[in-house]
Amino acid sequence: MEKWDILNSAGEPTGETVERSANALKEGQFHLVIHVWVINGKKKTLIQKRSDKVDILPGMWAATSGSALSGETELDAAKRELSEELGIKAKDDELILIKKYRGRNNFVYVYAVHKNVGISEITMQEEEVQAVKWVTSKELSDMVHKKQFHHYNYMTELYEYMNK
Repeated sequence: MEKWDILNSAGEPTGETVERSANALKEGQFHLVIHVWVINGKKKTLIQKRSDKVDILPGMWAATSGSALSGETELDAAKRELSEELGIKAKDDELILIKKYRGRNNFVYVYAVHKNVGISEITMQEEEVQAVKWVTSKELSDMVHKKQFHHYNYMTELYEYMNK
């Protein structure tokens, strides 16, 4: 069973762990979540359609994301999720922190990694991902407005970052 480190309201580890479940965390407890956006040289980002079998956002286009396992840093979790879900390898110095924020019961670290990866080079984790594609910030924005892509609270900042 997957375990998470419990964080306090300042994002610091409490030394406690909890088994992952829908109601694992009590009020005032938090866990670490990461989002990773792969951006290529054409300023397109790689998005993934989540499996219909996952608990969170089934069948929805979304970012590569996940929870940190007990003992993992945010960078460790980002590299693991990227590798597990898409088969893409990244080094610590390739991950660029775009934003960090506190959610309802989590601290979310949002990273970008610049990689030119062909769709045929991607190895999708079938339990998590059913499709991938490259999109421009305009295409991504259109998908968000049509409710085809999950709307994260930092989308404006992501579009700005993509278009730099």
